[in-house]
Amino acid sequence: MDAKTPTRLLELDFFRGLVLLFIVVDHIANSVLAKITLRNYAIADAAEVFVFLAGLVTALSYAALARRRSVATADKRFLRRAWEIYVAFLITAALMVVCGLILRASHIDIPSLGPTEVEAFVAAPWSFLFQVFTLQRQPFLSDILPMYALFALLTPLLIRIGRKSGVALLALSLTVWLAAPTLGAMLPSAQPNSNWTFNPFAWQLLFVLGMSIGLRPQLPEDLSDRARRRITIAACCFAAFGAFCAMLWGNPAWHAAIVPQWVEDTFYPISKANAATLRVLSFMSVAWLVYSVCRGGRLQGVAQRMSLIAMIGRNGLNCFIGAAVISLGAEAIAYGVSGGEPAWPVSLTVDVLAILAVIAVAAWSESRSKARRAAAASASTPASVSPVASRPTPLGSAPVQPVQAPRQSTPH
Repeated sequence: MDAKTPTRLLELDFFRGLVLLFIVVDHIANSVLAKITLRNYAIADAAEVFVFLAGLVTALSYAALARRRSVATADKRFLRRAWEIYVAFLITAALMVVCGLILRASHIDIPSLGPTEVEAFVAAPWSFLFQVFTLQRQPFLSDILPMYALFALLTPLLIRIGRKSGVALLALSLTVWLAAPTLGAMLPSAQPNSNWTFNPFAWQLLFVLGMSIGLRPQLPEDLSDRARRRITIAACCFAAFGAFCAMLWGNPAWHAAIVPQWVEDTFYPISKANAATLRVLSFMSVAWLVYSVCRGGRLQGVAQRMSLIAMIGRNGLNCFIGAAVISLGAEAIAYGVSGGEPAWPVSLTVDVLAILAVIAVAAWSESRSKARRAAAASASTPASVSPVASRPTPLGSAPVQPVQAPRQSTPH
């Protein structure tokens, strides 16, 4: 959800788009396609991937803008980005309430109706609006955006610390993560003893991990073959453990038969809000294995052939806002048509329609961005200058710097 870079990593756009589609179907009750998303095969889910990629792209975007314009321009861009994400939160929250009001008036009862917090709005609308503006309430699917706004606001500081010392940045991040449960209790909330869905003090660890790789993209490539093999073996073992845990959680009878009570007492609950250790390790193991597969541009051909998914990734913020409405709408259609819990053919049809709707939002956003860039280029670029279009860079390769006329990056 960060500003565009002039040279994009095609695989990053592809993964961001894929994760957004995972988020869409994961939030449609009784979705068929949700059975094949990451959460079914790991302790982590799409949220960890999304936050990590946000940190990675933030570092790349900041560096590109600072190099092309200036550090001060990059600072201002991300401070403005924080405001844009806050506005996106307000828009998404408003849309969730409007959708809830429509569903309530239509007497369509779906599992996601409660999280829209429409009843709280109806009971005290002015108080509700104040609580949303002050982040005390974060209706369904808008709840991740306040965290992103805070990360964008802190980006200039984090970049400076990371450039001076990557170890210091990670040490600071780990310290804050360890204190996250205590710090998270201080966040504003309209409900007593209720914390944010995504505790930013905890989830900043995933963001900083991504940012650290973005600041030093060659770091994984500099590892020796021996170190790489050891990390891969450890990642395979933990990924297998995560898949086993996910399988047990998906089969309560197996879980009750296999998992002893002392394990539940010791390790449960595995907090998503506070980015629990097992979730972070699960994500890191999967991320390393995916990176190993993608080295040298092995996935670039797939990403090029599935360019519609990459287009979603390039237009992340607009697609996220659209996806929030699409998820609720798809669930309402499935339950409304079925008169209750939908059968799998209805659910699968609705899943496909939801994905097509997200692609349509991405296409609309892309066309608007291209029109703005064309207008800016015609206004500021001399006729004799012909910018060279940048080509996607394979993941695991050194970035290629395109020769082009300076221009203001366009948010997506």
